[in-house]
Amino acid sequence: MSLQYPLYYWEPVYTPKEVKEINKNLKKYMMNKDTTPWAAGGVVKTSKVDAVVWKDAKKYLHKFNDFIRLRNARVFGFHLFPENDHDWLFINRYSKEEQYAWHLDSHTYPPSDIKITALLNLSESPYEGGELELNTGCITKVPEMDKPGYMIMFPSLFLHRVTPVTKGTRTSVAFLLTGERWT
Repeated sequence: MSLQYPLYYWEPVYTPKEVKEINKNLKKYMMNKDTTPWAAGGVVKTSKVDAVVWKDAKKYLHKFNDFIRLRNARVFGFHLFPENDHDWLFINRYSKEEQYAWHLDSHTYPPSDIKITALLNLSESPYEGGELELNTGCITKVPEMDKPGYMIMFPSLFLHRVTPVTKGTRTSVAFLLTGERWT
């Protein structure tokens, strides 16, 4: 008997009204961040990126973090570090023709490894394109990520991409959760 390992986990977290309120509040804390050290080397990433420190975002995104921690315990079982006020969240805004090509988030930052990539759709208006895809030997589209207020999470060692946006603006938060180094 083989176990079926989930590729990703998703669920609705916020309503469109809550998404609008989150965006309004996070805007106060956004810093334009040079994400070059975080972006996979040599990978095309054309989105606009701002960063928010967790201590400033947690009062608006605590439900997102709670869902991540609960679902990790029930679905993936990774040993994650407790939340840290100095962790960064990245707000990615993709406009027409912007994308993030195939990449991994699991590169190591001693003394820890990134275990989970958690994404939250914070788009306030419809957009086209900008689909999230996972590649674990075959390409899997993740349509749940196209819905405002929905989150998805998956092991950070999965190859993934955001296809070019063809119309509108796609906004999402990326939270990369770390734990003890892989052994």
